[in-house]
Amino acid sequence: MNQKAIDKMMLRLGRFYLRVVKLPLGEKIARGFARSMARIAFLASPELHRNDTIEGVRDDLVNSCRKMGFKVEVSKMEPPDKFEFFVHECPYGFKDPEHYLACECAMDMDRVMFQLAGGNLVIEESFPRGAKDKCRITMYKI
Repeated sequence: MNQKAIDKMMLRLGRFYLRVVKLPLGEKIARGFARSMARIAFLASPELHRNDTIEGVRDDLVNSCRKMGFKVEVSKMEPPDKFEFFVHECPYGFKDPEHYLACECAMDMDRVMFQLAGGNLVIEESFPRGAKDKCRITMYKI
């Protein structure tokens, strides 16, 4: 899939989440969808696998983001077993405060995917919560 098609797909997914979270039980539906997609993506992706080290989780993150064309920056490792990474542009198009719930639901995909890979993903700052130029995420080894 070329980058233009990936970008278009991600923006469509973002609009899907924005619509679904407004439905009755929408948050549960959106989170369930994201968590199911995480398991499918993890099992289908040659870039993702269970890791015994945080370096392995970091390498999987970098490789999967590179393949998807996401603009991320990864910090150096910090003891004990964590690193931060920064997303410079939301692939879903989330940026406004009213996008917060959709963002949280969509990020369940990443939380579950990287939990399966051996990491615990924590969103520290996001565009919908006021981050100006990048989202800041910490990954811990589980």
